[in-house]
Amino acid sequence: MSFKKSTWIIGPALLGITLVVAGCGGGSNHAPGEPAGGDGGSPGPSAATLSGTAAIGAAIRTGTVTAACSDGSGFTETVTTNANGSWSGQVAGTALPCVLTVTGGTPPVTLRSYASQAGTVNVTPITDMVLALATGSADGGWVANRANWPDTATVATRKTELLSAMSDAGFALPGGDPFTSPLVIVDDWDQVLDALQDAIDDDPDTADYDALLARVKDGQLGTFPAAPDGGPSDPEPPEPGAELLNQRNGVAVVRDGHLWAMEQPFIETFGATTAKRQIRANNFGADNVIQDTTPFAGEELVWAQINVAHGTLGTQLCDGTTGVVLMTVDSSATPAVYKTWNATDCELDVDYHFGNGATEGRLISATLSNDRDADTVTLSDGQFRLFIHTGKEGPLPELSGDVREILMVDSGTREIRSGYFERGKPLEDGSHPDHYIDFGVSPGSANPAVGSYPCGSSSVSVSLSMGWVTTGGPLFKFQTSNGGACTVTVEQSAGRKYVGSYTATLIGPGFDAFGSGLTPGDTELPEAERTLQVHGLFRNFTTQTFHADNQGNEGPLGGETRGVTLTIDDGNTHFEAGETFLLASEESSNGHNGYFYRRFSELRSPDDQLRMVWSGIPMAVGSYACNDDVGGLKPTMSLSTPANVPYGVTYTQSGLQQLTEGASCSLNVTSVDDGLVTGTYIATLVARNIAPVLPGEDASITVSGEFRYPNTGL
Repeated sequence: MSFKKSTWIIGPALLGITLVVAGCGGGSNHAPGEPAGGDGGSPGPSAATLSGTAAIGAAIRTGTVTAACSDGSGFTETVTTNANGSWSGQVAGTALPCVLTVTGGTPPVTLRSYASQAGTVNVTPITDMVLALATGSADGGWVANRANWPDTATVATRKTELLSAMSDAGFALPGGDPFTSPLVIVDDWDQVLDALQDAIDDDPDTADYDALLARVKDGQLGTFPAAPDGGPSDPEPPEPGAELLNQRNGVAVVRDGHLWAMEQPFIETFGATTAKRQIRANNFGADNVIQDTTPFAGEELVWAQINVAHGTLGTQLCDGTTGVVLMTVDSSATPAVYKTWNATDCELDVDYHFGNGATEGRLISATLSNDRDADTVTLSDGQFRLFIHTGKEGPLPELSGDVREILMVDSGTREIRSGYFERGKPLEDGSHPDHYIDFGVSPGSANPAVGSYPCGSSSVSVSLSMGWVTTGGPLFKFQTSNGGACTVTVEQSAGRKYVGSYTATLIGPGFDAFGSGLTPGDTELPEAERTLQVHGLFRNFTTQTFHADNQGNEGPLGGETRGVTLTIDDGNTHFEAGETFLLASEESSNGHNGYFYRRFSELRSPDDQLRMVWSGIPMAVGSYACNDDVGGLKPTMSLSTPANVPYGVTYTQSGLQQLTEGASCSLNVTSVDDGLVTGTYIATLVARNIAPVLPGEDASITVSGEFRYPNTGL
């Protein structure tokens, strides 16, 4: 079998066809590759999510995955592999390309990969050998120097060379790309990894993988060890009833023994509560490149969609609400030719379906015809799953970094099965970014005292919502207010910031619950099957460290830029000493008052910006100390952060501005001419009364910089 590299990019023509399909009730009305509606569930538009599998045949479990990106940054939080070798992390969208390295884990390894764009990136011996061939280095020493990195075109060329050498050595390579095709343990590409290890073990001239890597980096591809007899070949058809999605969300179809398993299924908002649910999954990623290029009726599969009727469990046959729809493309034609395939006959087995919640089932068989010619195809098996969520494995971790709330499932349901979830973090169960879980804990007060509070006292509550994101959040909600119970314990409280834990029984709504979203015909589960037992941790602030771009130095102000530089002279948990941020002046800045901001592309709105506010600044050249009375003005400044921890110099009590203990600032105004206020400053900013809940009780930072902002009043 020869390696096939797809270069087809989804273009405008597909959008037109998709709109036609939607017009006949068959699917989506958005361009492929775009998020399917909703808001707030996915990272900001300039953040990039990288995810994939680390494996050597066996999954690499509990390995640490790091990213070294072109701008010197890396992942926004620690990334580790789970029991299946899967991992996920975020980098700034402007940081790509990135070199990925997995270290440690079980079995212990050091392997590298390369991400030129967001989406799936696997880390395997194949990706490692490609980079060794591209750089002439086997030890990764090139990673530290960006000038030594191969460009994307070189990586692609060396990948083709390596795969050609493996094919010549007798390895049967499946369709797709070893870097970007979804990799599941025991699937086709994983079998190649197993065969590679067997070939190394069988070859007397290759002591181990390191010996092979040393030859590959020198370009000695003609010495690649021969594939073992009985190595990977065209895969056998899945066993009847076998799990096709690796317990993840998605749509899978089987034809002529080949399995196309596609993750990140989505539905349109209009399809969430109508008479039918339309579940679609794409065979392309965020880069709009086909992932599994195995020919489907001589073409490439673009997406697959399963339509099921609401409220009907068991067998469903093709009719007005039940069906199977596929799209294929012949990218060798000019222009590319698309076909839409609709089932003329099909049988589905829906074994779970719950209103706005989850849908799960099996495609038993389907015969489809297309809109271009008389060809027909038959699907012999398939599977679909939506809104089935499994959290991370392991014990409940401590709150750290940018995590405010963690929920551990003690006794789950069909939709929320097991594991723990970190609020605001991408799911790792194959879900679409716009299908997510949100949960919240309320201790009943903005400034609660230390103690335990049961649900029903004041506004103490715990809630969890899941599913498709609408403007009001995910559709389906488990809540204590549906008849459950909870105990919320505040363990620390200082300055309106608090830390605590909770236990709760959460119940999904029945038909009699106001706003349940359930409609006539939906399947209502008994209360016992929509009840969650959970516990977890919460706080209303974070302790992550914010970093400046450009390797920690965004200054100086320079030129005609209007804003303020913020150099961290003495940092704490939120800021690292020596880094300099550049905050732009807002339009409302003028004279006595300056307003400055700086957004973090990797964070989600509204918790994505530093904002500095100055007031009472005298409009005369001179040096001024904060809170000193200068002709009726009392200069001050404050800094709000994405951590929900405010820093400042003064506070107001009973209408009087007072200096915060330990805080100070000095401003040196050097000019108020030409419609601009310019100068320098130095300040110690304090998070008043919040020290007891911060690491090391360090609630102050010392900063300095220069400023320039409008003074249109003169």
